[in-house]
Amino acid sequence: FVRGDDDGRGLRQGLLTIAENYPAAVLNTNLNLLSSHDVPRAITALIDPTDGDRDELARRLSAMTPEQLVLGKERFKLASFLQFTLPGCPCVYYGDEAGMTGYRDPFNRQYYPWDREDELLQNHIRTLAHLRNDSQVLKRGDLQVLAAGNGSITFRRTLGQQRLWIRCGTACGPVPDGQVLFGGPDEAMCVMQEA
Repeated sequence: FVRGDDDGRGLRQGLLTIAENYPAAVLNTNLNLLSSHDVPRAITALIDPTDGDRDELARRLSAMTPEQLVLGKERFKLASFLQFTLPGCPCVYYGDEAGMTGYRDPFNRQYYPWDREDELLQNHIRTLAHLRNDSQVLKRGDLQVLAAGNGSITFRRTLGQQRLWIRCGTACGPVPDGQVLFGGPDEAMCVMQEA
């Protein structure tokens, strides 16, 4: 979805299938990973999801342009937004929040980039973590997909009387009344506490 391979309808179907097949207690504790030591780093996978032999991967990694890295980081922001707002437990692989890249092992196991971290990505992840920590709705709430398509998905998380309206992707369509908790109604990522 965040690579643009799906307009949101495939993501909707996948989410509904998972939500229908797992009890809430399991769904809300599933580990949500974007990358790990077993797969390419998220930023790299979101730019170039194809595999290859070690020499080819090393060549492609060193040939990544600054424009590709910017695109990968923007896509990573969208993916991590979904990771933190959908049911499950978000887990960030060390260095993803700092902007690390790399194909599969051994390229995904570089040293942490101390004093060279991407501060904007770190702040993005930190803000999402605070949002999630402060919200029982994001931790335990039910999922209802409201709309999907045209590069956007909109869903609601509900717990008792609390309702969060969440949109990821193209900013279009009606926006409910409420308090903005993350992003904004005209941005690609938005979380609102519904009135």
